[in-house]
Amino acid sequence: MRTSNLKTIVEADAFVLTDSKPYVQAFEKLCRGEFASSPRVSTYLSTASRFQVSKRHVSGLAILPSDYSSRNAPNCNNPACQICNFRHLQEECVVRHITTADILNGTVTLPFTSRTLWFSNQTECSDLRQTVAHLRQGKLTNIKDIRRYLNVASLANDGLLVVKRNLLFTPCRELIIVPRQVLDGLITSIHIKLDHPSCHQMKSILQRYFYALDMDKAIESVTSSCHQCVSLLKTPKVREEQNSAEPLQLLDQHVPQMS
Repeated sequence: MRTSNLKTIVEADAFVLTDSKPYVQAFEKLCRGEFASSPRVSTYLSTASRFQVSKRHVSGLAILPSDYSSRNAPNCNNPACQICNFRHLQEECVVRHITTADILNGTVTLPFTSRTLWFSNQTECSDLRQTVAHLRQGKLTNIKDIRRYLNVASLANDGLLVVKRNLLFTPCRELIIVPRQVLDGLITSIHIKLDHPSCHQMKSILQRYFYALDMDKAIESVTSSCHQCVSLLKTPKVREEQNSAEPLQLLDQHVPQMS
């Protein structure tokens, strides 16, 4: 679908007749400023709110041709069909599976890398605020964590606190410094988003985009405490000790008699 056609659909005022009473009630709920707890209804409302469309309920008996067509839709194989292209565009916006191989190959960017959001997170961390102040003033400190930040950190052009890393055959990367208080939550979110990669894969991915103090220990802690990953681990075989001594025939043969 062309961008002009999509813009026309978004800006056009129209109303939709439907025989689904729950969806009409959910739309009226959205108009009142309320939200639905159902994931299906929330996805429907988030898509419907983009367009200038009003929903009205009508009985299925009053729209028999439309009701029959919607329940028995023919297969469309036309690549120029605007309805099919619109549906495909909406599915791509909602469903987007990201794999670990895509990120390691550089075809897909890792989620949660918005520099604006990380700038606001860094300003809420007292250690990073002191680090920025020391970098601008050129002072030293005796605080251990801040001294570790000062050894590697630098300020980017947009004011973000980053760590510059040079790799072979690649341009210089600016790794975003993650505060300690949000590190575990970030690792857990990425671990679930990428469908539970291994500890080594998590380190390879996160070290491309982020920097944090003791990040390797945090990654090992998150992956080892993941119930799904632990359930898939192979159980080690029990090692049985073997010797050449004869097995005991009776227990009382080697037990001294008590007088």
